[in-house]
Amino acid sequence: MTGASCKPPNRISLTDDVHTEMGRVEFSWSLRNQSDDEQAGFVSIPVYLYSNRADFLFCLHFDRKRDGEDSFIERGVAIVCNEMHQ
Repeated sequence: MTGASCKPPNRISLTDDVHTEMGRVEFSWSLRNQSDDEQAGFVSIPVYLYSNRADFLFCLHFDRKRDGEDSFIERGVAIVCNEMHQ
């Protein structure tokens, strides 16, 4: 994860570290209204295939601690699945 860290149970917070490692991640799909997430204090974090962010995959919803959603957007918080090796 870039720009933030995630701690159980699905709680995200901003960090000064550029990258934080995430352990094995398991998630499930559920159909929910986006306004429900906004009201419940969730933030959408984009997931990219590589660190160049060229290949967007999907968004995951995390419970944000004290930080507002705008803070995550301004910091460019994202999850990267693979590092590009040259």
